[in-house]
Amino acid sequence: MIRLRTAHLEVRVDERKGAEILWLGRPGGRNRLAWVDSDWPLRASRGASYYSSDLDWLSEHRGGWQEMFPNAGAGCTVAGVTHPVHGEASLAPWEILESSRDRQVTLRCYTHIPLVLIRKMSLDPESPSLHLEEEVHNPSDMDFHYLWGHHPTFAAPPGTRLVMKGARLEVPGLGVPEDDLSPGGRYSWPWVQDRDGEPVDLGEMPRQPVERLAYLTDVPEPACHILRSDTADRLTFEWSADAFPYAWLWINRQASRFPWFGRLSSMAVEPVNAWPADGLAAAMDRGQAPVVRGGETHKAWLSVRLSDL
Repeated sequence: MIRLRTAHLEVRVDERKGAEILWLGRPGGRNRLAWVDSDWPLRASRGASYYSSDLDWLSEHRGGWQEMFPNAGAGCTVAGVTHPVHGEASLAPWEILESSRDRQVTLRCYTHIPLVLIRKMSLDPESPSLHLEEEVHNPSDMDFHYLWGHHPTFAAPPGTRLVMKGARLEVPGLGVPEDDLSPGGRYSWPWVQDRDGEPVDLGEMPRQPVERLAYLTDVPEPACHILRSDTADRLTFEWSADAFPYAWLWINRQASRFPWFGRLSSMAVEPVNAWPADGLAAAMDRGQAPVVRGGETHKAWLSVRLSDL
């Protein structure tokens, strides 16, 4: 387990499993990522497969922050190579390339195709801020399509407020028990409609169980702010618009389905380079998947900071 720490912020990263960020918050304070500390349900990596790419990935999910690469969304096969749900980088071991004074680490992950993902994580010594600088490198002479995104599930008890500016969104419909939104439509943040045609404010975490998905198809300001009365501060999450022009919004308030069984309460704002979440093969078919040429490198950045209200 990698632990980065300053007087202002602590971050814990599991390099053995997707370089997943398990904990982010002020030292001695609350984890600002949703996390269910549980051995159940059984993880696919510790037992038999669930014989489903979706269920295998979900069986590993306890919250936290995953990176989706070189696939995002549904599992698929491209040119005879299988890419699991949210990409192999989200679960594969990462290699530590460099680490410095508990404030910085650089990691690398190989994939099923000749694309290499490198992530540099740095803490600001003077403020509660985490900065990620990333590179996708193609060391081969061939060109490859890819999808890329991040899947941070921020802890969000009832009353949590999610603030964004000017985003346009669509609702696909999840088809799960607590999905209360009416599919379709082109909405302006934060208002959508429920199945009875009543307005729903996506920026407010309700008390009743819900599970909601929306695609932010136009994000003029690539940032969101999460406000919680119990922490009396603001979490600001920002990302590079050129690398991640869209975002998926997934709200889980005590969803009853596998693997959470009513235990998670989170808001996930997921910067990504394609929508909907139907995987790399489908994104290629509609001309939406970026290409990294042989020898090229594509870059991105993301940051999280905490500040007083």
